[in-house]
Amino acid sequence: MKALRAFILSPTLLVEYTKFEDLLGDFQDKIVTLVEAVETPIPGMPPYEAVKEPEGEAEMAVEGKFSWWRAVAIVFAIVACYVAVEKGYLPSQFLALIIVLSIVLMFLPQILGLVRRLLQRGGEEEEKARGMRLEDWVHETLAKMRKKYTSARFLIKVQNQTAERLPQYRALGVDEAMFNRSTYFKETLPHEFMSQIGEIEIACDKNCWIRRSLVISAIVQARQAAQHVQGVHPT
Repeated sequence: MKALRAFILSPTLLVEYTKFEDLLGDFQDKIVTLVEAVETPIPGMPPYEAVKEPEGEAEMAVEGKFSWWRAVAIVFAIVACYVAVEKGYLPSQFLALIIVLSIVLMFLPQILGLVRRLLQRGGEEEEKARGMRLEDWVHETLAKMRKKYTSARFLIKVQNQTAERLPQYRALGVDEAMFNRSTYFKETLPHEFMSQIGEIEIACDKNCWIRRSLVISAIVQARQAAQHVQGVHPT
C-alpha cells in the first residue's frame, strides 16, 4: 500500500508503467482477498446485500416525452398572435417573441431532463457503487484507474506541446499545465488515484467494521442464550 502511494506521488508515475501495473496488481490482490473475507456469509448471519438502485428513472422518462396537446396549444397561440399582428392589434416583435418562447416551452421537459442528468452525472458513480457488490465495485474502480492511466500516457504522446514549442504562452505567463499534457496529468492524476484508493480503503474498513460488529453481537447473543438455557435447566 505504501509503495503504491509513494509511486503515485513520484515524478516517474507516467514513465514506469510496468511498475504502476505491478504495484496496482499487488494492491488489487490484497484488497480483493480482504473483500472476499468480508463478503463471505457467516452461518446464522445475513449475507452482504447490495443497496437498491436509485429510483426515478421512469419518472424522468415520462416527464421527457413529447406532449402533443402542448404542441397543439402552442401552435394555436402562434396562429392567434399572427392574426393579431396582421390586423395591427400587436407589434410584429411580439410575434417573434411568442415564437421563441413557444419553442422553449415545447421542449422544456427535455431541456430540464438534460440539465438534471448533467447535474446528477457527478453522483452516478456513487449511486452505481451502492447498487453493486463490494468486490465488483473494487474491480471496476481499479479497471477505471488502469484505463485512465493508459489513456493519459498515450494522450501525452500525441499532445506533446511544451513551453519551448509554445513560447507565446510562456510570454503571456500561462501555466504550463494548461497546455502541456504531461504537466497536467502529473498534477491531476495523483489526486484522482489517491482519492479512488482512499474510497476503496474506506469502503473496506466500513464493511469490516460492520462485519466485526455483527460477529461480536452474535457471540454476545449466543452467550446470553446459553446462560439462559443453563439457568432454566441447571446441570
